[in-house]
Amino acid sequence: MDEASVDRLLTPDLRNLLNGFLAYIQQECEHSATEVTRPEVNGFKGAEGAEEIVITIQAATSTDKAMELWNRLGMRIEEWLRHQSEKMRRAVREQFAVEVCGQSDCI
Repeated sequence: MDEASVDRLLTPDLRNLLNGFLAYIQQECEHSATEVTRPEVNGFKGAEGAEEIVITIQAATSTDKAMELWNRLGMRIEEWLRHQSEKMRRAVREQFAVEVCGQSDCI
């Protein structure tokens, strides 16, 4: 999917949520000892037609360290979600995916 299709997936509320989510992820990555890139956003359409927004973080590290970063981010994202409405929590869980890519694999 291209950027236009990501835009198509975003309602105004979802766009605002994504912007806050990205800012939060970027802040958490800056506290990491691992060098990471700014999160990249892409659309993804699965084999059964389900669409989601994939946030990819490239980490200059081994796959094991990328997994550690992914786990840390997951815990921090869950904390962040506690401060969101039920509707927004559901939207994040159903429509957003976060992957962390190390030097050889993505998680």
